[in-house]
Amino acid sequence: MTNERSLKVFVLLITLIVTGGVGTARAQLGVAGGLNFESLGDIQTGSAKGTFDNATGYHVGVFFDLNAAPIAVRPGIFIRDVGEVAFRFNEASEKVNLSFIEVPVDVRVPILAAPLVKPYLLAGPVLSFPRSSDKEFDDSLEDISVSATVGAGLQVTVPAVGLRLFPELRYAFGISGFLKDTIEVGGVSVGAEDSVTASAFMIRLGVGL
Repeated sequence: MTNERSLKVFVLLITLIVTGGVGTARAQLGVAGGLNFESLGDIQTGSAKGTFDNATGYHVGVFFDLNAAPIAVRPGIFIRDVGEVAFRFNEASEKVNLSFIEVPVDVRVPILAAPLVKPYLLAGPVLSFPRSSDKEFDDSLEDISVSATVGAGLQVTVPAVGLRLFPELRYAFGISGFLKDTIEVGGVSVGAEDSVTASAFMIRLGVGL
């Protein structure tokens, strides 16, 4: 799937989500953060192959929770730091710090009604803008990539302080690649046959203000 087509799918999904569920929404601003355990796809180049080392990073951002029973729609903006990634291709080797600026749109569906603790499932598209600390490698990154998230969490109401807590376990998986067809690694130009995507398990805690 090309990035242009992926972007059109993302916009369509957001339009359907927003127009379908926020007519009588109650809104709440929040902040969230946590750890991400990354797994990046290999780069296939004919008989040779480039590999990434898995990395552990973090993510932090803000969200806008639109509670329109029976579902909630939660757009946000996050910085996802993948961490230091070691890339090897034949004799070339390079370490870079990789990150994404992400715009997720979660849809939360409750699975049990309770006064203070409400478990829920979540899913939604994510629009990502990849970035790197290395200028040479940064030029090899796509401007935009699209991914998706699925997961589960709890909405915990704290009556004494008027807050809602959202501890979550999430899995993010790439739909379109974040690398261009030709990339530069350690001064070596590599042509990739397949799109390279990023996946991650995430542990997150959100706080509704």
